[in-house]
Amino acid sequence: MKMYSLGDILTLQVLDKFERNPNKPDWANIRVSKIRNKNIDPQELGGGGVYACFWKERLIYIGLFVNDKNGHPFEGNVYSRIGKHAVGFLQRDHRLFFDPGSFPKVLNIEGTISCDLKQADWRVMTTDSGVCSTENKVRWAQRDWDFIKVATTHDIMKHFTFGYQRIEPPHGQKLPPKKWIREKWVKPIEKNLILNLNPPCNNEYDESRDDFPTSPEAVAKKFNECFKEAKYPAEKQGVA
Repeated sequence: MKMYSLGDILTLQVLDKFERNPNKPDWANIRVSKIRNKNIDPQELGGGGVYACFWKERLIYIGLFVNDKNGHPFEGNVYSRIGKHAVGFLQRDHRLFFDPGSFPKVLNIEGTISCDLKQADWRVMTTDSGVCSTENKVRWAQRDWDFIKVATTHDIMKHFTFGYQRIEPPHGQKLPPKKWIREKWVKPIEKNLILNLNPPCNNEYDESRDDFPTSPEAVAKKFNECFKEAKYPAEKQGVA
């Protein structure tokens, strides 16, 4: 797993009061813009692979990426996915919204985030505007909310990092459909890593288990182990 800083792929901008949605909390005020870093080979961050997000050098989330646009599943890049996570986990993205079914649970979380959300417009906060947050993400952000709420773009750039590792399918094997690659090649690696690392922003997080490695070095070691153990089965006709 290779580590990157947020500034390698993104820029952040704080929106003024005339640009942000007045029906959302004032702290949902950051816009993310992608950049192209000439020092990074685009293939490094292409599909398919698994990424890990860190805040203050502690693991917070693991996810997978397979090019979901038209074209080759190993093309595209993970820029947009990281862009959503970087500020979305912090609840600071101006595109923040919640699933209507889970929003009541979010409002019951103890802390100032839910207090502010209760003052916002319910309809606006449950309408898809680009970056969906979850109960676990709010719980995690609340732990460091005194800092996150007032964090500058410089603070976020400094403290948010991510790692990414691509799969290496066997040579000479016919490339199966994109869905097969996602579900049979990449998804098992992601599930194994989530089980072994228990990141707090994933839906699978088990708060009763807290004896997991969280540093980039320890997570990278586990990534290397799981990728070495990975299997890339050939497609079976009639099996989705």
